[in-house]
Amino acid sequence: ASDWSSDVCSSDLVRVIVERGGATTGAFLAAQRRLMKAGYAVVPGSAPATSDPLTRVMVAGDSVAGRSRAIAVADALGLPPSAVQADVSPTAEVDVRVVLGSATTGSGGAGG
Repeated sequence: ASDWSSDVCSSDLVRVIVERGGATTGAFLAAQRRLMKAGYAVVPGSAPATSDPLTRVMVAGDSVAGRSRAIAVADALGLPPSAVQADVSPTAEVDVRVVLGSATTGSGGAGG
């Protein structure tokens, strides 16, 4: 069994927070499972204050490496690179933040 706290502190493990921005519980859980299967450290998240139909993959900062990580997360969820945006939140604490919109399907990808 893996020690979650040591995994999160690992320098090569990308930490991803998944938030329910209007997505169903099933889509939320499916997205978390897809990311864990892809090797990402999924950390607990909360629902944003507002619901949004679009799924966004937010990256802390604007580095090329950070954007590359976010694009890889988007790909793992079946989302296009255009879903990636800079996270301008002063409280950005993880490598990548995924906000699942209400158009998200149960497979974790964007609905439409």
